[in-house]
Amino acid sequence: MYKGYKDQMWGVVLTTRDLRRILALGAEVDMDLYAGGPDLGDGER
Repeated sequence: MYKGYKDQMWGVVLTTRDLRRILALGAEVDMDLYAGGPDLGDGER
């Protein structure tokens, strides 16, 4: 799950365990991040 704000998009972290499991499956990873919602107020950033 990704948590963040539409105005502040952070990266996605894959742990060593995640990568090993992906490799064991012979799978590939393709990520696109999209976010929407109301703008944050000045005090919320």
